[in-house]
Amino acid sequence: MPKGDVEGWKRLQAAAPYMIPAMGTEGADLSPEKPAESASYPYPVLMTNASTDASLVNKMLNAMDETFDEYKDAAPGNVGWAMDRQSLSWVVPYHEGAIEFFKSKGMWTDEDQKNNDMLIKRQEVLAKAWQDVKSRKHANAAEFEQDWMKTRAGALTAAGMDAGTSNW
Repeated sequence: MPKGDVEGWKRLQAAAPYMIPAMGTEGADLSPEKPAESASYPYPVLMTNASTDASLVNKMLNAMDETFDEYKDAAPGNVGWAMDRQSLSWVVPYHEGAIEFFKSKGMWTDEDQKNNDMLIKRQEVLAKAWQDVKSRKHANAAEFEQDWMKTRAGALTAAGMDAGTSNW
């Protein structure tokens, strides 16, 4: 998946917006000297609810950052916790405590904030669409699924947001 294939990346990210260009260096016949240009996604991912105390989230990220050298080699995916590997304009919003942490590191940009604000609005649009679908009667699961696909895509489009996919 060459990084320079702009049209290919547009098609991929329309279906899977969390994918990012990557150079694979671990795996069969791969090494730092013999990498494979590929697609990946940020890994590992630390998730929490919006209701989690911002101070706790901030302290957790500080601990992850400060102790990185102590755990980075414990599992292959741990390299993803390195600060220089973070993708801050992503597909799910960052918690206010995480934003505070990234700001303190000089990593959070105006563009990251703009993307995060859009993602929060997107979640609000999706939550309302979900409630609308749940409020209607459906004869079966397939009818519910069709209603959700149509309502979700319609709500995102009406809000000026990319629906990604409207049928699965």
